[in-house]
Amino acid sequence: GVLPALTLLPSNAAMAAEAWTALRVLTYERRYALYASLRARCEPAADGHPALFTAWKTAQHHTRRVMRRLSKDNTKQFGRQLGKVAQGCPLAVFDAIVGQIEAYENLIQPVVDTLRWLCPYAFDTLSCVLLDHLASGRSRLKEDGINVSHWLQSLAAFAAALYRKHPAVELRGLLQFVANMLKAGQSTQLLLLRELITKMGGVESVEELSAEQVAATT
Repeated sequence: GVLPALTLLPSNAAMAAEAWTALRVLTYERRYALYASLRARCEPAADGHPALFTAWKTAQHHTRRVMRRLSKDNTKQFGRQLGKVAQGCPLAVFDAIVGQIEAYENLIQPVVDTLRWLCPYAFDTLSCVLLDHLASGRSRLKEDGINVSHWLQSLAAFAAALYRKHPAVELRGLLQFVANMLKAGQSTQLLLLRELITKMGGVESVEELSAEQVAATT
């Protein structure tokens, strides 16, 4: 298929653009299904392909090396590097990046700033990878059973920052996921919804007002 072949090619912006021309006419559900199939073929299992597995691991190794050096002062340099790797193997790149963000919230803004060099195909796979991580079976609450887990807080903040900076990225899948989880009684996803609304809409939530602020509103 086109996507496995693209994964094995050296960085090729023209081929990534051609692949997106074919993908963009599909529904997001169909595109995400294709990405899931590609990822399965990159696994070191019976259905996997050794060359694809090697390409996946190489892309993740390069990404983690960049992430160790990424800061707010070098997003241009490393953003271009990640953009090139993500032309061929974006699923591996973003699986590594999102995993890092789950643990280190301070990476959110530098990562969002590096994304300006992504091609549309890479952006679309990012939306899919983010959804995969959000839908994982991990506990969404800390051990106290009350507060939201750190990984979910970080992903909610990242999603909000991502869609505020890059509003053209596919959002329907994420919103459908939130709706499904709320219907199933998973109220922790309200955190994600709140982050999206406040950041994308520019609406800041104010829980406590000082006496001066209250006076100013009357």
